Amino acid sequence: QERRGAGTDDERESAGMTIAIIPLTAADEGYTFCGAPPDSPNVSWELDCAAPKHVLWDVFTRLKADGGHMEVLVEGRGPSPWPIAKDGARIMAFDINDEIVSIDPARPYAWTWRAITTKAPVFRGITGCIEILDGHSPDTCKMCLAGCFDNIAPACLIGFVTKNVLIGRPLVKAAEAEFKEFGAFPPKYTGPKPPP
Repeated sequence: QERRGAGTDDERESAGMTIAIIPLTAADEGYTFCGAPPDSPNVSWELDCAAPKHVLWDVFTRLKADGGHMEVLVEGRGPSPWPIAKDGARIMAFDINDEIVSIDPARPYAWTWRAITTKAPVFRGITGCIEILDGHSPDTCKMCLAGCFDNIAPACLIGFVTKNVLIGRPLVKAAEAEFKEFGAFPPKYTGPKPPP
C-alpha cells in the first residue's frame, strides 16, 4: 500500500511504492486546471542517471534565463532549499504547460504539477509528479515520473515522448555531462551546499 510522502528513497522503493502525487495546498484550490486528469497515473517511467540527484534536480528546475526550461510566472511560498521549487509557484514549463507546483518539504526532490493551460496537442490536462531518488551506487540517481494525463493520444505515446524526447532522457544526459565535466557542483548549480 502506498504511503504518501513517507519513508526514505530506499524504504519507498523496497516497499514497491509508486511516486506519490503531492496534494494541492488549500491556498491553491482557487485555480481552475485544464482537462479532467484521472485520479491514478496512466503514464509512468523511470530513468537511471550517472550523476547525483541534486545535479539532475538543478538541471530539471533550471530557469530559461540560465539555459533551462522553466519560467517563473508567480513566486511560490514556504520553505524550500531550491530557488524556484516552492509550493504554489506558477511556472511556464518547457514552453508547454502553465502550471501550479506543489512541493512537500519532506520530499525535497519531488515536484508535482497541475496544468492550468497546456499547448500540448496530445493531452487536455495533467497532474503529475517527477521525483528524483537515490541511485544504486554513489553519485547516481533515478528520475521517476507518475502522470495522470487526460490524454488525446495513447498513453504509451505520451510516455515515450516525455521519457525520451521532452523531459527524461534530455535532462538525464545534460546532468551526466555537467557532472562529468564539473563534478558535484557545476557552475550553473543554484541549489544549497550541501544539498538535502
